[in-house]
Amino acid sequence: MQGAKGLNLREVAHRARVNSSRPFLQEKLMTRPTNSFSAHERFLASLALLLSLVKIPGSGLFPVSAFLAVALLPMMLNRTSLDRRTAWLIGTSLVACLSGISLRVVVPSNLGHPAPFAPSTLIVGWLLAFPLIILMVQWATPRVGILWAMGLVLAGALGSTVLNGSTSWKGSLGLFVTLLALVLVAGRPIVLTRLVLAASAVLSVVTDARSQGLMAALAFVATLADRQTLSWIRRHPVQSLVLTGGLAYGAVALTLQGMLGGVFGEQIQSRTASQMRGGQSIIVGGRAEWAATVRLFVENPFGFGVGTVVNPGLQSEAMSSARSVGGDTVSAYYRTNVFGIRTDLHSQIADLWYHFGLPGLLFTLVLIVLLLTSVPYAIGLIRLVGAAPTLAIVMALWDILFSPMADSDRTIAGVAIAFAVTTAAVHYKSKTTTQTERATRDA
Repeated sequence: MQGAKGLNLREVAHRARVNSSRPFLQEKLMTRPTNSFSAHERFLASLALLLSLVKIPGSGLFPVSAFLAVALLPMMLNRTSLDRRTAWLIGTSLVACLSGISLRVVVPSNLGHPAPFAPSTLIVGWLLAFPLIILMVQWATPRVGILWAMGLVLAGALGSTVLNGSTSWKGSLGLFVTLLALVLVAGRPIVLTRLVLAASAVLSVVTDARSQGLMAALAFVATLADRQTLSWIRRHPVQSLVLTGGLAYGAVALTLQGMLGGVFGEQIQSRTASQMRGGQSIIVGGRAEWAATVRLFVENPFGFGVGTVVNPGLQSEAMSSARSVGGDTVSAYYRTNVFGIRTDLHSQIADLWYHFGLPGLLFTLVLIVLLLTSVPYAIGLIRLVGAAPTLAIVMALWDILFSPMADSDRTIAGVAIAFAVTTAAVHYKSKTTTQTERATRDA
């Protein structure tokens, strides 16, 4: 179709998108901060981002920046517009907190008894750290830019991980090293991003960090999409989310067959075969704590309350359920880590249900929806802000389902980054649409 000046309207629209993208990335995508913030405010935002995931050695249930977020809360609420996502996050966390405290009081004595005040207080702090730190990162990001924000958050997280004595690639160290490297190569030739992800996947396989290796491989596949495909993903988030889910399921099934076939080494083959013995799912065998959780849920589906310690009889029944799917209940792990002074079911969604009841599940659902709906945007912007958002988001989804309470820093990082890329993608789509319509009218 030709316009009044003889120009093809599709060509005009394409030029408008290209010509408007670079200055827009500096402003709306916030790869650079705008000039509307003072130097003092930018410094405070940088400090908040750097400390956002830092944990004090010996007390690593949640980052200490939650206290900084409380101090900054009046200013953040005054300077940050609370959209529906943020309102749901804050609202459901407060309801869950009240639910957990109430359940602690009314839980039947035959199910459990309240733990001492100190660990119970830490669990409440663990829950409230989610909205507080996410809101703080949301407030600080426009003041420094997305790439700087991610870099500061991940640099602080990596330093904290090392200071807390984690020197094994399998765990937070490997994840934060990979994410920080991805931020450093963002905006550069895409081959560098692919090299980082490939190296991370190989190291994860060698160190038996299977979930991390799989997620790095999925992020690697996302980088193979061309610009036209990425544009389609940004414009059709629902369809692309369904497609991404189907591709991810196929990749997981193919990877499991490779593990069972010995492609990744004898150690992984043996461990995978042991966890899938009798035809059971690798999730059931690999996370036996879920069997214990199901037993507790059957006994009391409304939750147990903040800091409630399960009575010995019910503990034994839950451990028997874990043992039936291959859990090593002979070791001290179940008595000290799972059913110790602080009950930790090695799954954040299970822990939120146990300590905060059904409202805790609702809060978890909000987190999952926020993460899932951001996946297409993270992939669609992969050539603009790098693959760190994609990897952080999919790992956060994994951690919600299968990681202990102490890994909440990884979940917080994923949700905070999900907020940033979703906001950026929505602004990007709005900006390019406006530019296209204007150029079409002028033609």
